[in-house]
Amino acid sequence: GPRLAFAARLSVTLARRRPALVVLWFASPTYGVLTALQCRAAAVPWLVVAGGADVANRPGIGFGDARRTWRRRGVSLVLEGARDVWAFSVAAAAEIRAISPSAAVRVVPPVVDTPFFRRQDSAREPLVLSACARVAPLTLRQKGIDRLMAVARIRPALAFVVVGQVE
Repeated sequence: GPRLAFAARLSVTLARRRPALVVLWFASPTYGVLTALQCRAAAVPWLVVAGGADVANRPGIGFGDARRTWRRRGVSLVLEGARDVWAFSVAAAAEIRAISPSAAVRVVPPVVDTPFFRRQDSAREPLVLSACARVAPLTLRQKGIDRLMAVARIRPALAFVVVGQVE
């Protein structure tokens, strides 16, 4: 399958290229574990950038890899062995520390392109846009779209648009 093909390509790349560092975007319990195990075997350090579903534990809304024991163990393996773990936010760092207390966690927020995201002409209609790949009953809660809809009801002057595939 695709995971075995990925593991084979990664193994060859690590052996041939000997990178100084491998960056993992998310501590996923699947590809992240495969990458961490191969990096460990090849003595190549890795950095994990995390802070979403990979480290979340929100059973009330059915969200997060850390809410299932086997997935949490996989995520922990990825985090524990990392040279560094960069969390998207203070809240994400707390989620990471709950899974892996000894991980070397630092908060490194995503960069914002301030020239691009600058205040717009006030003549524009106020708009709140939310993008979600799949809009389904479960993702309404997971992605906070239900809360966005509640705000829309009390702020009729704002236009609210949700972009995504409705299921």
